[in-house]
Order: sequence, then structure tokens, then C-alpha cells
Amino acid sequence: VNLSGVFFVSQAAIPHLLASGGTIVNVASSAAFIGEAYAAAYCASKGGVVMLTKALALSWAEEGIRVNAVAPGYIETSINEAGRQDQAHYRRIAERTAFKRWGQPEDVAGAVAFLCMPASSYATGTVSSSMRAIVLPAASSRTQMSGSSDLAPSSAPGGRSNSASTLAELAPARTKPASARPPLTSSSASM
Repeated sequence: VNLSGVFFVSQAAIPHLLASGGTIVNVASSAAFIGEAYAAAYCASKGGVVMLTKALALSWAEEGIRVNAVAPGYIETSINEAGRQDQAHYRRIAERTAFKRWGQPEDVAGAVAFLCMPASSYATGTVSSSMRAIVLPAASSRTQMSGSSDLAPSSAPGGRSNSASTLAELAPARTKPASARPPLTSSSASM
């Protein structure tokens, strides 16, 4: 759901976005840039959201659709409420952040709002670095290991190289005139 859900919702939104020149803001995670022990699938899926954001931004820019993302760190939400009951864990996470506290949903909402505003009308393919910068490396390399934010561009989203319908097939060809481009959506899209 973390990656394929973003892809399919983006595809479904195309008719509305074409009419309005709208904006997509995806939610990635600081885990897209910092590997976390025992969370390989989560980290990989959020890394995929980052690259999907960049690919869709380039593909849909000519249509006036901007695609950006935020990559929050540790945010206090109901999904992690049980884990936050352990005060030692709560303090350990807070100490690893620049402001020595967990983020609040409002912290993320502000970044999302900015990416939707006319003030950011030139931004596309951007992943909010201020959100991911708050997470500092853990003391133990087993907990986190810094990684590159540049994933291999030759691999297809979701790690499938033989996908029946790739983004390259769905996105407009940059060298073709608009009348010769394939449609932006495809009923055979798979991920």
C-alpha cells in the first residue's frame, strides 16, 4: 500500500488534475533515506515513494501537474501511540531529533500546505528535506544506517523490471508533440 497505493491514487487523480492544474503531495518518510533495522520493507516502500514522486513530477510537468512529497520523521500519531508509552523509547527518539522532541501532525501539515501554495509553484519533484533532516543517526549502526537518497534509476518502481505497464509507458514522451503522446492513465497499470 505504501508504494502501490500512491501510484494508483495518482493515476486516478489525473483527470481532475488535468482540469485544474493541480498538485500532488505524497507522504514518504525519513526512513526512505535512513535504513532502519527490522523495517526493510517499509524503508524500501518509502524510498519508492520518493523516486515515484520524482518520476511523476518529470512526466507530468508539461501538463501543469506538480508532484512533490514530504518525508516526516517521528510524528506523534495514533498509529505509534502504544510504542510511545515506553518513556525510555520516547526519550531516545526525541534525543535523536534536532529539536529534541517528536514532531506533531501540524508540523507535517505546514509543509504540505506550502507545497500546495502558489508560493511553491516552481517546485516539482521535491521531497521536503526539512522533515527528514530532524532525524539524526542512532548510536547503534544496527538501529539506523545512513544511505544514499539516489536510488538506481534503471530499476522499475516496486523493483519489477518486467512490469506490463511502466511509468515510461504511462507518462507522456518528452520528445513527442502532445497529440502523439500516449494517454496519462492506463487500465493495465500494475505495480
